[in-house]
Amino acid sequence: MKGFDISAYSYDLPKELIASSPAEPRDSSRLFVYDTAREKISFDTFKNLANFLPEKSLLVLNDTKVIPARIFLTKETGGKVEILFLMNEWREGNSFVKGMVDRKVEVGDRLHFDTKHFVEAVAQDAHVFLFKPNFNKEMFVRLLEEKG
Repeated sequence: MKGFDISAYSYDLPKELIASSPAEPRDSSRLFVYDTAREKISFDTFKNLANFLPEKSLLVLNDTKVIPARIFLTKETGGKVEILFLMNEWREGNSFVKGMVDRKVEVGDRLHFDTKHFVEAVAQDAHVFLFKPNFNKEMFVRLLEEKG
């Protein structure tokens, strides 16, 4: 793509403007509105979304849930490692999960959720590791929801 300048999309986003939890009630969340006819920006709340949609619009609702797949685990040496587990890579019937780590981890290392639950690094491809948990997928998801 010739002439494309990625730096045009770089900007500072203050942390205080990033939501860390959903608005209560949910439909009171802020709505960014861009009027293409007038090239004007305004803000409203999500409960007023219908006021901005053209007639005969199709609204598709997404009922997915985000798994908190980023978590800090403890190495056997006591050090902390942040891992982003790639949950969309975990297929049914498979007992392995891929993950990216922020610190040095080696094949054979065990990373602990707690005293009973750990994952073992069994393979590495560049920055992505293959981990073998010592528990089933249901427990894995539960641990991520509790601690992730």
